[in-house]
Amino acid sequence: MKWIILIGDEEFTLNDIKSIKHYNSIKCYDVTEIKNRYCVDYGAKGHIFYDYCDIISDYDEDELKNIPFENPHFIMMIYTSIELMDKVLLQNNFIRGIYIDDGYREIIPVEQYVEFIKNETVQPKIEPETIEIDVRNCVSTNEISNLLTEKLNLPEWNNKKPDELLKNLKELKNCEIYIIGANLLPARISSYINNVIDILNKVKEMYGNISVVKMDVKIIDFTDCKYFSEVHLLLKKELNFPDWYGENLSALWDLLAHNTKPSVIYLKGLTEVSTDLLDYMQEILKVFKEAEAKYKYKIIEK
Repeated sequence: MKWIILIGDEEFTLNDIKSIKHYNSIKCYDVTEIKNRYCVDYGAKGHIFYDYCDIISDYDEDELKNIPFENPHFIMMIYTSIELMDKVLLQNNFIRGIYIDDGYREIIPVEQYVEFIKNETVQPKIEPETIEIDVRNCVSTNEISNLLTEKLNLPEWNNKKPDELLKNLKELKNCEIYIIGANLLPARISSYINNVIDILNKVKEMYGNISVVKMDVKIIDFTDCKYFSEVHLLLKKELNFPDWYGENLSALWDLLAHNTKPSVIYLKGLTEVSTDLLDYMQEILKVFKEAEAKYKYKIIEK
């Protein structure tokens, strides 16, 4: 499943979604298992979840400048097929006056986004190529530049001048670039990869031929955990969950679902816990795998 984010003013809530007549749907309902989730079921055609969530902290200062609301509210629109999502946004009764963040383009008015959809439907849609660039083991700027050259199939360039990337990257065609593990780099080269990411985003803005996703790497080691509370305190610490985290499986799912930052999460020691926890750790793994299937996570069991 994929998602876009609907952004409105302080009066924008799930009630706005509920007030729409959802053409061709067979059922619309609140999802009782997950707080602030509304589902529109289209039967065999799929379904759309609308999650009301507080994610303003996920946006940096420059991104917030593109949101014209003083106190923005966010609803994540999670869809099973892009064709279904397009049809919903094209409905003449869908909400106008809001903005859309799809993770690829700039944050833009829904009216402009709808025009993109209309133009794109003229041409067949081609799935972008996925390119993963894992930088976490790089210890120098040379290693990073060599990795970029190899993964993006670029001509040689001067790694002392990251701007040289700009002229080469414009030739890339329809790809999603995942930068993995930049959060684990030593401080002396983290600024370099951040400059590279800024350039990639500039190419995205100028040519619209790529999308850039920065995926942090999280490592959660459950080895020697003995108690349920210990497991959840570890999750809370490593995933930066808020103080109000409920420390149960439902609360874990809620926070994974509402986090919009793509991440690679390593789960270590799932079978190295106390005997009483072994079955529970499989339930923990199941929650993470379900989140991986629906959101931008990559879960690796070690």
